[in-house]
Amino acid sequence: MIDKPPGATSHDVVSRVRRIAGTRKVGHTGTLDPDATGLLPITIGKCTKLAKYLILDDKEYLFGMELGAATDTDDSSGEVIERAPWDGVEVEAMHAALEAFRGEIMQRPPKYSALKIDGRRAYDLARAGVEFEIPERPVRVDELELTEIDLPLAKGRMACGSGTYVRSLVRDLGEALGTRAHTVSIRRTRVGRYMIGESVTLDALESGEVSLDSVLLAPAQMLRALASWTADAHAVSEFSFGRRVFAPGLEAALGDHVAVVDEAGSLVAVAVVEEVGEIIKLKPSRVMI
Repeated sequence: MIDKPPGATSHDVVSRVRRIAGTRKVGHTGTLDPDATGLLPITIGKCTKLAKYLILDDKEYLFGMELGAATDTDDSSGEVIERAPWDGVEVEAMHAALEAFRGEIMQRPPKYSALKIDGRRAYDLARAGVEFEIPERPVRVDELELTEIDLPLAKGRMACGSGTYVRSLVRDLGEALGTRAHTVSIRRTRVGRYMIGESVTLDALESGEVSLDSVLLAPAQMLRALASWTADAHAVSEFSFGRRVFAPGLEAALGDHVAVVDEAGSLVAVAVVEEVGEIIKLKPSRVMI
């Protein structure tokens, strides 16, 4: 769990972890804006193959915003493209306006984003001065609140689904208030069931203040969001040959992924529920032994 510093891309983090870990088998689990800070889960070694089983849909952010100006990047790193008065905005109106941004909403991602448009990154097109539009798409905002308001500045917290942009929400909130707005800070504090309190900085790892081994999650811990089933020695052997196994005592739905561990708690395999009945049948999807 890396606490990404400001100014670094997600790829920059991967490059630095490669040097620390001494392997090129390093991947990240979701892009975080260069100016944003906070939680970026990193996979290393053979565990990069487990990334697709991680449940990372839910995320949480702390953010700062400023009313009165829109920028081309929707954050403070960009050029101001429009200004609008903010002194008529009331605190009560700001809280009330949030209701329209909770739940299932339509949102247009920022032009300076990693989304691909006809095979090219949107931020590359934007930097090249190419005119293009990104269509709105449905996103989910579970929780949204303003925790501190000192106009024209405010701070807030948002819990949301994957693909939701804090920058877009702040931009649209400013327009809803009859002014313009952009973010001045974004910090990701949760990804799935991983919390910022579990993270470590790159500086601490590179300086040797914290050892990489001391902060690595075991494969079974990585998959904490999945249902877990403990296999006996015979079942472990069957999984090692890629065979299907009946899993007494397991409760899961057809198609679910299950983390299979041995009696010592080590990950044996990720399996998918193939049959549901009195006893569930598991089909190995990724064997780790």
